[in-house]
Amino acid sequence: MTHDKKEKPHVPDRMQRDENAALHQQHRARMWQRYLRKGIDAFSEVEQLEMLLFGIIPRKNTNEIAHRLLKTFGDLHHICAADTKALTQIEGVGERVALYLKFMYDIHCVLERQSIHASVPPSETDAETALISLLVQRFYGLNREQLLVVFLEGNGKYQGEQMFGVGIGNALEVSFQAINREVVLRGCHHVVIAHNHPNGRLYPSEEDLLFTQTLSRELKHIGAELVAHYLISGRDYLKIDIHLRTFSGSLAPYVCGEMQQDRKPIEQTDKMGQTDKREKES
Repeated sequence: MTHDKKEKPHVPDRMQRDENAALHQQHRARMWQRYLRKGIDAFSEVEQLEMLLFGIIPRKNTNEIAHRLLKTFGDLHHICAADTKALTQIEGVGERVALYLKFMYDIHCVLERQSIHASVPPSETDAETALISLLVQRFYGLNREQLLVVFLEGNGKYQGEQMFGVGIGNALEVSFQAINREVVLRGCHHVVIAHNHPNGRLYPSEEDLLFTQTLSRELKHIGAELVAHYLISGRDYLKIDIHLRTFSGSLAPYVCGEMQQDRKPIEQTDKMGQTDKREKES
């Protein structure tokens, strides 16, 4: 009686492995040389991702992994912004690679925030631009809806800020008592609030408007004033229900956030530049 021996899988010998590694290194060196000569725009998106993966995958063919990632997530932004668990479902992407991609995305957001902050002139006449730049900086890269409260002293000087809760437009759960308590503890007189719309729809929902009305009333009960409510999406912003108001401090002029009962005028400023006025019926 004879027993068939199981055929062992072919394993490249050390020489073959060394040869493959050398080919990978030569390919990567050519890619970097090409980048130095021609810049990032000379590469397709799959090549850009392939090169990004060089830093975390030293020996494998990252081109194949890049193709699989793009096929699943669509583009570089959605790949790096994806949940790490979703990334690890892709063949060739382990926890280290997923964490690396997430870190790359977060670093990008930090650079964007610093760029936005650095572009603001430190002038009192540009105080609202500085405020909006601060808000854009805080929300950039966030993929969940959140509320930021900025606390101001009596003369309008910046005192501090705090994030409260997650989500205004989609059933925002923020405690008015928590905000009021923080206002009292800080002894501030004026409040600016802002929240983001990660989906890019820069228009207030009914929940946004109701929240603004309610918070304005709540703050009045404790001797404070809601002076502005901004919506932020990327680098764009919109001011909810505003009329011009000036403070003497470093954060002036501001826009009052009290709501009008009959109509809701909305002033939208695109890219911190041109202004477009619209009206939304109650």
